[in-house]
Amino acid sequence: MDFISPVYALFLMQSVAAAEVQEAMLLDTGLTREDLESGANISMEAFQKLLLNADRLCDDHIGKIIGTRAGVLTLGTVGSAAAAAPSIREGFQIINAFTRLHASYAKGEVFSSHQGLRLSFEFSDKISVTERFHAESVLFMMQNYLQMVLGFKMHDGVYMVRHQPPAYADLYQQWFASPVLFGEESIAVVVPKQYLDRHSPFYNREVWEQALQLLSQQIEELGEQNQSSYSYHVKSLLRSCDTPLPGLAFVAGRLHVSERTLNRRLQQEGHTFRELKVAVVLERAREYLRETSLSVEAIAGALGYQDVANFRRSFRSVEGCSPGEYRRVCAGQR
Repeated sequence: MDFISPVYALFLMQSVAAAEVQEAMLLDTGLTREDLESGANISMEAFQKLLLNADRLCDDHIGKIIGTRAGVLTLGTVGSAAAAAPSIREGFQIINAFTRLHASYAKGEVFSSHQGLRLSFEFSDKISVTERFHAESVLFMMQNYLQMVLGFKMHDGVYMVRHQPPAYADLYQQWFASPVLFGEESIAVVVPKQYLDRHSPFYNREVWEQALQLLSQQIEELGEQNQSSYSYHVKSLLRSCDTPLPGLAFVAGRLHVSERTLNRRLQQEGHTFRELKVAVVLERAREYLRETSLSVEAIAGALGYQDVANFRRSFRSVEGCSPGEYRRVCAGQR
């Protein structure tokens, strides 16, 4: 069974003054006001029913009610870690890592490209009826987080949602400083490169280090049950970094393990660090070839290859064609 923090339900309850309306929100949920105020997580099924009740009873939009009050700290340990992160990039990395460990109803992905960094979420089909409310809340939360770190609202990013434009879609222009794209494959925020590595005024070294240690412990615990725990987190971290990608020492340090231990864990999962890194490098290569006009030589340099011939050889071994041929095929499919 999936669970969620009661804080979002309390936001909705507090948005109305009439006690009878608050009670009506709890109808058929099996929850009481005392359950919500206890601080214990509630079932996603009960929260779904509460959302639908609130949508029927509240004058304002549910996603907005939750989202305008939701900062990253409502995410608990995850939010504290993100708030204490040195930069937005590292904040997104930790949000994604903990989401994978704790939110069974949501899967996150963070990916760096030539345009910026994209943090995306896909929710379980179990919450498809209320996904629009969840999506709006996520966008508000991300906007609040970015404004907290940057000191201003980001106008040159992009927000994405899976749902089609609702009847009140025009309000999105008032709610969100950056444009919102509808009907996308996932719920996401794209942050331009120039903001990603700015020092956060909220950086707290002690809290950040504690968060990384906790993440390391939980990855190790999960690794005893899941044969791809370390492989996933290594690849995800590499995907969120700019090229040229960092080496083993950096990744091991971020995961709070020794290089030897990380190598051993990856081998137990049937992978090597080099294999995972090459896979991410070639992902980035395909993106550059599809979406930019950079020369093959410039792309090889950006990816960290000192010899373009090595890049061509590596690319052909995986794709079965040269970088130039791959680009021509992609161009012909547009």
